[in-house]
Amino acid sequence: MDFSKKFVCESAQRSDYEIHVPAPIFRKTVHITGKVENANISICGLGFYELFVNGEKITKGHMAPYISNPDHILYYDSYDIVPFLREGENVIGVMLGDGFLNAKACVWNFQNNPFKSSPKMALNVQIKDEKNTFDFDAGDFRCKKGPIVFNDLHSGIFYDKRMEDTGWNAPGFCEDDTWHQPLEANAPKGEARKCEAEPIVVTKELRPVKIFRGELEDYEGRPAVQDYMKDKKTQEKPPQRTGGWIYDFGENNAGIFRLKIKGKKGQRIDIQCAEQEENGVLNYKSWDAFPDGYVQRDIYIVGSDEEEIFEPMFTYHGYRYLYVSGITEEQATEELLTYLVMSSDLEERGSFKCSDEIANQIFAMGQRSDRSNFYYFPTDCPHREKLGWTGDASASAEHMIMTMGTENSWREWLNNIRCAQVETGAIPVIIPTVDG
Repeated sequence: MDFSKKFVCESAQRSDYEIHVPAPIFRKTVHITGKVENANISICGLGFYELFVNGEKITKGHMAPYISNPDHILYYDSYDIVPFLREGENVIGVMLGDGFLNAKACVWNFQNNPFKSSPKMALNVQIKDEKNTFDFDAGDFRCKKGPIVFNDLHSGIFYDKRMEDTGWNAPGFCEDDTWHQPLEANAPKGEARKCEAEPIVVTKELRPVKIFRGELEDYEGRPAVQDYMKDKKTQEKPPQRTGGWIYDFGENNAGIFRLKIKGKKGQRIDIQCAEQEENGVLNYKSWDAFPDGYVQRDIYIVGSDEEEIFEPMFTYHGYRYLYVSGITEEQATEELLTYLVMSSDLEERGSFKCSDEIANQIFAMGQRSDRSNFYYFPTDCPHREKLGWTGDASASAEHMIMTMGTENSWREWLNNIRCAQVETGAIPVIIPTVDG
């Protein structure tokens, strides 16, 4: 299939710390009259996308399609959707997130990002059944603002379930007057390319090893953050510092969580990630690159009195502990939260075991560190920067390729390195970067 460069958006307004603009959702109905012979989608969702067919999420992995400078490379994914279609009404749904396209941290010059914009997408859909051929692009979808009130690759997700249109991505849904045609959006300058890097997947699930009452230590952003936020007011307040519950998962890893809650409509659940705990107090001061309230934090507002399950999208966190406020003592159970440990889906090729248990544990911690820092490409840390520091990678590339199947991901990252390289041969210290 050809890669469409006809990009659309729901709104040109971008979300930031001061003004939250809900992330968009898109839907398209197709009526199929016979057996489907072939059906394909190629999609570029910027910064990230989730793809649904008839209510089923078929996205290749977490934070698709990739994390890149879209003025260098525009990443697409392709899907065969024949198994998901049926005779009669069919619905293709897309949810978009900000990703690297609209990263909000000021510390690494993201605020001056030249390609910054609201979420947008380009796609091609080709469906052929026994009687008809359907060929359409992003401009043929309908859209509106969705239940993701705020999202950021580095900061987290604020999700209001009350704003979710039940069944919006499935057949039988009736659009109201809040749905509208998308707006045409500027296409980034990058070359269109199918992503060949391994997707980001859940590698294991962890249950909490301990749940107890605790509190949060005070937090203060680094001077650059304080200067940037001077005379600015964030829309969200810092988290409640006392009266919450600490969930200890026993290990530092990277990923998201699964929240399983039966609450009351409108109940707000606030989840702050952290790595350090002492005497029942969690400390996240080392994550000082963001204004308080946007430091590896997710917020979920319950939409009904029935049991609900929520897994944050378009972000990930590095953490061992979760500090949870807004729940009752009865809700603070082991089943409330599950750690979904993630990384790129890399084959495990190397292992180590000896008679010295300390040496075994050192190797295991090193493996966890490698996995936690491999999200499409090697990063410096999963809790603060999430950046591809080229110097760090030069020191770790050899041992990583000895223990994990990193070849495809290295090659894909090298494509981005070549795009960022200047005429003298020099390359930026981080890739992807917003500086050229």
